[in-house]
Amino acid sequence: MYSTNGGTTWTNATGIPTRQRVEISYAPGSPSTVYASVSQGGRITVYRSTNGGQSYSLRTSGSGIRTYSRYNNTLWVDPTDSNHILVGAVRLHKSTNGGSSFVNAYSGSYYDYHTIVSHPQYNGGGIKTVVHGNDGGVYRTTDVKASTIRWQELNNNLGITQFYGAAMAPNGTVIGGTQEDRNQSTYKVP
Repeated sequence: MYSTNGGTTWTNATGIPTRQRVEISYAPGSPSTVYASVSQGGRITVYRSTNGGQSYSLRTSGSGIRTYSRYNNTLWVDPTDSNHILVGAVRLHKSTNGGSSFVNAYSGSYYDYHTIVSHPQYNGGGIKTVVHGNDGGVYRTTDVKASTIRWQELNNNLGITQFYGAAMAPNGTVIGGTQEDRNQSTYKVP
């Protein structure tokens, strides 16, 4: 949906699937350009609007990008180049032609992407730093425009873990199962 009056009323956008997980990102350098990454049936396809999100057209050719249904889907648009986008799914993918085609952009990174943000002073020239979060933690590149993006892990040996289940024994011991635990260990809380 989109609003032209600050959210007082809303209208359905056209040209985009409904009832799916949709991530939206506008192009800061071209505010009437809005991208949507749509996760459905284990694939992500990219749509683009050139009228502020009122109507969209499919950009992705073929079957799209593999993902886990609606679990991981994130989208970033370069603040200085509205055709340069990153889509995070199981892997990270980069497009320089507005989502028509993608190349892998996850060299040195982990899997299952959930957020991508630019450095506050990103300018596409001297400052091209982007940070993303995935199931393995936080990663940074200082040159998101490079043909092969190199990612640096920023976790600094922090024990950050996402628990997806837990059980408690009668003696009060709690044991938890973790999502994508990179150390493959079991955590026990006395």
